[in-house]
Amino acid sequence: PEASHDDEQIAWLIEDMQKTDKKWKIVITHEAIQTTSTKNLTTSTSKATYKLAKSLMPLATELGIDLFISGDRHLYTRTYPIYGLGGVLNETTGAVEKYEDEPGLGNPDATYTVKEFNGRETKLFDPSEGVTYLVLGSVSESEGAGYNADALDPTKVLIPCYDVVVAETGCDFATDFKDGVATYNTVTVQGDDLIISVYHFDLSHPELGGKLFDQFGLTKK
Repeated sequence: PEASHDDEQIAWLIEDMQKTDKKWKIVITHEAIQTTSTKNLTTSTSKATYKLAKSLMPLATELGIDLFISGDRHLYTRTYPIYGLGGVLNETTGAVEKYEDEPGLGNPDATYTVKEFNGRETKLFDPSEGVTYLVLGSVSESEGAGYNADALDPTKVLIPCYDVVVAETGCDFATDFKDGVATYNTVTVQGDDLIISVYHFDLSHPELGGKLFDQFGLTKK
């Protein structure tokens, strides 16, 4: 597949995922391929972000990856489970065109169950419907500086981001991710469930500790 990194890394990933017998398949990368960050807009087929997404998103589906975690962008984003690129790739234009009759990224009808965890009702999605992409929103003094809604617009980018943070939490990036508010995440495996809890941390008042901001999960037998 086309990529901006060594083919040896792709070969290693394929071999590692195919030989594992672990219940959960999780990939961690530095570069984020699904994010609303300004610097990650897939506006050109020559951009590294486009090449990474075009290469790794279909491969992640093929390998049965459950959760794809990235960093780099100091911004918290997440998706519903996604098949491939979240649509059909038009080889002529390079754009991803939405399809209607299969579940895709950003699908509001994604299958989920609800359980209580940390005192909050939490949606647990079905990883058989695709790969969930998560950008951790690592600690930074300017956490929300890179958010760009254009990343969600398929008329402005070749491979859209299917971020669902606003839809799921009702947050306003201008206030909820203001300077000085960082995020950190915890992952808990509990029976058949994998729960991701996201906390806000006010850097100017560390004595207050973390405040639960968002929480979701995956579940499978």
